[in-house]
Amino acid sequence: MQENTVDGLGDTTSRRARVSERFSALNRRDIIKAGVFAGAAVALPAQRAVSARSVITGRMAASQLPKPFTTPFTVPPVAVPYRTDDETDYYKIWMTKIIREIIPGFQTEMYAYNGSVPGPTIKATQGRPIVVRFFNNLPPVHETLGYEQWTSVHLHGSASPPPFDGYASDPKVTGVFVTEPETMKRLVANADKAGLNVAIHAIGDRANSELLDIFAEVAKANGARDRRFRIEHAQHLRAEDVKRFPALNVIASM
Repeated sequence: MQENTVDGLGDTTSRRARVSERFSALNRRDIIKAGVFAGAAVALPAQRAVSARSVITGRMAASQLPKPFTTPFTVPPVAVPYRTDDETDYYKIWMTKIIREIIPGFQTEMYAYNGSVPGPTIKATQGRPIVVRFFNNLPPVHETLGYEQWTSVHLHGSASPPPFDGYASDPKVTGVFVTEPETMKRLVANADKAGLNVAIHAIGDRANSELLDIFAEVAKANGARDRRFRIEHAQHLRAEDVKRFPALNVIASM
């Protein structure tokens, strides 16, 4: 549901208004083509989705693409801490614009972490904390798509402070639902009533907690049956919600 935002730009209210206006330019088919699907309780920087039409119309012709699996695989570099002490390793990651040749013969503008896409690998030792500070050195406004370039760092497989506390740069904002909880509850209830096994993508502790609430309410309303509720990205959780997965027979998937 929530990811760590670094160097947020602009007023939250006005930013949301602009995002809402831009979303109105997309139709359902555009959203599906862009890979934005209904039924996901995730929080994303919404402006990244508003330019789906531009992305779709700007695709390279299939005839110009290289044959699959002919381009060598590039292994991301391993990050080196800039400081260590007896208990903790400290890293700095810089977000910058770079130009790279991904498809042979074509130069591609990319946003990178320490000059690498994907970002560098951070090797962590179990039980030893690490501190990673991200610096947003991207242009304030995207030159082509026009959105404000506040950033959201998507953490996989590492524990971070509870997103219930809000974004790093704005504690008042605890994420954005792609599908509002009431709508999600109705969709889950209808699917469950039809005998379908429901799987939903959720990022962050708040999204997972809300989804567990919905699964519990739907199971109670529709009655006992051999159901297989599943949450994808069930990894950043509050301690009290971890116990709810087995209690509700919800599959925690990552």
